[in-house]
Amino acid sequence: MYRIHSLICAAGLAATLAACAESPTTSTMVPAAEPRAVVGPPGQLQWFGYAAGAEDDVSLTGTTSYANWGQVITDDNPSSTWATQRIAALSQHDMKAVVELGKLLWCGAPAYTNLCQDFATRWQTWKAANAGVLTSDKVLAFIIRDEPFTNGANPYSWQAAAAMVKQDFPWAKIMLIEAADIVACPHSWCAFNQYGSVITTVDWVGVDKYAIHPATDQVLQTAVWKMKQKYPGRKFIYVADGFWTSSHASAFLGASVGYMANIMREWYDVARADPDAVMLAVFIWNPFTGGISSRQFPPSVLYEHTQVGRAITGRARAQAHQPVGLLEGIGSDGYATGWACDPDGAWGEAVTVHMYMNGAYYNSGTADQPDVFRAQCRSGVSHRFRIPLGIGSSGQQMTAVAADLNAGTAQLPSSCAGSPACVWYYNP
Repeated sequence: MYRIHSLICAAGLAATLAACAESPTTSTMVPAAEPRAVVGPPGQLQWFGYAAGAEDDVSLTGTTSYANWGQVITDDNPSSTWATQRIAALSQHDMKAVVELGKLLWCGAPAYTNLCQDFATRWQTWKAANAGVLTSDKVLAFIIRDEPFTNGANPYSWQAAAAMVKQDFPWAKIMLIEAADIVACPHSWCAFNQYGSVITTVDWVGVDKYAIHPATDQVLQTAVWKMKQKYPGRKFIYVADGFWTSSHASAFLGASVGYMANIMREWYDVARADPDAVMLAVFIWNPFTGGISSRQFPPSVLYEHTQVGRAITGRARAQAHQPVGLLEGIGSDGYATGWACDPDGAWGEAVTVHMYMNGAYYNSGTADQPDVFRAQCRSGVSHRFRIPLGIGSSGQQMTAVAADLNAGTAQLPSSCAGSPACVWYYNP
C-alpha cells in the first residue's frame, strides 16, 4: 500500500531468504458531535482513510469529517516518540491509528528487507517510549512490513515479528497488504505461492493495484480470490487508487486527473459489494516525487472521496464556523476575484460565492481554484474564485456572500475602498 512513499522495492525473495540470518469559534479540536471511530458489526465496510494521512495536523483536520483512521509510520529510531505525537493527534480527532513498523523492525536501509537481529529489543524499547498511546481506543492495527513479497522480505521473519506484536497487543489487528500482481502470479515458483502459507498471524488482508478499473481488472480479481483462499475467514482491505501519474493517463486513455473521482466511486462499489470488506484505504494522501497525491486533487475529486468516506464511516461535517474569505476586486475583464472557504469543510469542499449588485442578487460562482494555505480555513482549505459579471453599468456596488456548506451565508469583506463593496466600472 505504501511502497512508493515509505519503503522502496528491494531485491527478490530468493536472495533475501539466502541472506537473512534472523541474526520496524476556531478551536483546533473536532466538535464532539462527530461519531467516534468504533468497530461495527462483523462483515461491515466501516473504515476509510489514507496512507500517509496522519503526518500533520492540518491533514487530519481536513479529513476528520469523513475518515476514521490514519497511517502512522515509525522511523528507524526505536527511542523515537514520533508515533506518540501522531497517534495522540489522531485521537484528538476521534480517529484511530494504523501503525506501520517497517523501519522499526526491519534493517538494511533504504530497502528495509531484513529483520533486524535485535528486533525484539528494538520493539521493547519502542513500546516503552510510546506506551501512553498504545491502547485499544487509539490504535486499530499494525502493519508488520508493507508488501513483504513484493519487497523481498523473509516471510518467516514477517511471521516471527507478527507473532511478537500480536502477543503484546492481542486486541490490535495485524494487516497484510500485498501487490495484486505478486499475489496473482500463476507460477508455482512465485513468492506468494511458495511462502504465503508461512504467514499465519494475520487478521485483515488486502491487495493493491493502481491505474485500473477494479470491477473488471482480471489481475485484481484473481489476487482477491487467491488472498481469500490463502487466508480464509479474514476481513478484506481494498486499497483505492488515490494518486495520479502519466501512467494513469495512459491506462485511462488520456483521461485527466479529474477522472479520479470516477475511479474512487468504482473502488467504493467494488468494496461495498464484498461482504468480507472491512476497510477502504486510499493510496496516498501526502505528495510524493513524480506524481499528484490525493491531497493535491481538485475539489471535484476530493468531493467524491468525502462522500464515500462519510457513507462508510457515518461521520459528518461539523457546524461550528461561518465561511471566511475576501473579495479582492473586480478586474477590467469583468471578473470578481478573491478567495473563500468554510472552516467546517473537508479538505476539498468548495464553497459557492454569490455576487450582489447594489444589494440585489446578480451571479454566482465556486471557490474551487488553487490558493495558498490560510490558517483561518482550518479543514476547509482556501480556494480562489473568479466569477464573471458580464456586461454591467459603470459605478455599481458589488458585494460577495459565501454560502455555508451546512446552512446560511456570510458576507465577505473586500480589499476595495469602501469595504465590503467593490465598485464595478465597466469599460466596453
